[in-house]
Amino acid sequence: MCVTWLHLFELKPSELSRPANGVVYERDEVDGTLFACFNQDEVILRLLEAFEGIVIGSQDRLLEDARVTESMLAAHGMADNPLIGSLYRKAENLGPAIAFSIESEGGDRVRGSARRRDISFRHGGDISADMQEKIRRFLESFGVGEIEHRACAW
Repeated sequence: MCVTWLHLFELKPSELSRPANGVVYERDEVDGTLFACFNQDEVILRLLEAFEGIVIGSQDRLLEDARVTESMLAAHGMADNPLIGSLYRKAENLGPAIAFSIESEGGDRVRGSARRRDISFRHGGDISADMQEKIRRFLESFGVGEIEHRACAW
């Protein structure tokens, strides 16, 4: 599995002062620090423009995972399990997590997610150089953050 992603977790102060397309800045409610996150509507519009044949999921994967887990644990008498609260906090901090899928010329589907602080593209490694370049250009177009690529065998 290969993964290419852009994350906004550790922006430098100079990057926070730079305007960026599709990125909004929010203040932490607890300590007032400024942090960057993606404007989900803008990201979805840009994905639709950049990738022909893309399919965008209709629900927040993180929130759905929390709800399913809560239901399963409640059915087994474990409604007070701390995992439930942890999953809802994760959904609140990182979400919404919108899944998408792109048909690649090489036959391998590219699957990804757009979350509050990162956008990722995953594939089995058999995608065209053109698709790899499209992904790189798309992520670079945001103008901030760090793009990473990992080829993993698992």
